[in-house]
Amino acid sequence: MLESLLENKSLGTKAQIYQVINIVKDGGISIEELKETCIHKQYSFSVNFHGIISLLLWLKVIKSNNNNTYLNLNFDLEDSSTGLLYLVFKKLASENQLHLFLNSNTVKFDKKSSVFLINNQFLPLNFSPLRNLMVNFNLFEKDDILYNFYKVNDNLVDFFRSNVLSLVDESRIKDNPQNNIRASLDVKEKLGRAAEEFVVSFEKKRIKKHSSSNNIRMISDEDCGAGYDILSYQTELSIFLDKYIEVKSYSRDLNFYWSINEVKVAEKERNNYFLYLVNRDEMNDIDYSPIMIQNPFESVFNNKEWSKEPQSWKFEQKVDGG
Repeated sequence: MLESLLENKSLGTKAQIYQVINIVKDGGISIEELKETCIHKQYSFSVNFHGIISLLLWLKVIKSNNNNTYLNLNFDLEDSSTGLLYLVFKKLASENQLHLFLNSNTVKFDKKSSVFLINNQFLPLNFSPLRNLMVNFNLFEKDDILYNFYKVNDNLVDFFRSNVLSLVDESRIKDNPQNNIRASLDVKEKLGRAAEEFVVSFEKKRIKKHSSSNNIRMISDEDCGAGYDILSYQTELSIFLDKYIEVKSYSRDLNFYWSINEVKVAEKERNNYFLYLVNRDEMNDIDYSPIMIQNPFESVFNNKEWSKEPQSWKFEQKVDGG
């Protein structure tokens, strides 16, 4: 049901949803009559009508019987604004989908301004109709400072903190482990891609006087087994692309995974190999610079100041000689 709901480009405006509820609460009405009544009041209903009906049926705010539509008496119209929003989040949690929409990668809390920020870049595209619904209900509003970020409306912060965040945890706990793994991999891929794009832009600015700075690029698109992500120039005097950059992103605590192939390439390239550690919480800040480590095979892998632990082992059956 959720999948078909998200196929709608729009789930309607706040005013349109209220209007449908108010029409239906007066008694049973056929879908055709309901649509005609709505379009007569406002022509734009013709575009949003199917999405509105799909949403209200999914939430069980309305019910359909013998082609007639009725208001579900269990729905409280007195607090229809946050009440409807809560129903949406509750329904997403019950279907183990809410944590795919809102999670630690998409929601951040800014302590300085006491604001919840929503990173639109990492919101799954298929959830766009629900994101737009949150905007229409004034839960999300464009952030004035950060590009491609929303913030939770100041008047609804308590609602978001008290009612929504706990549902996110509930959704995650109930979810199927295999779905969690797939979602986690998708998120990690997006986070890694964003960090790599940031480093490419950072390098082009750093070496902007180089006549061939536009040649700086992500090699991971061409060769995923290269052992590094980006080719760049070490200095403005470099003739060839002589800087091999492996990008690792992190949030809060500094930690990362380094594959055996990447380590081997770092050992081979030595001073030409760099680790760029990108803090996702700060990379959108003006003048932010990542941690840049040259020759990480010596300064990280063989450095006791860094702890490391194996995450997997390769096993191979011995073959008896003779």
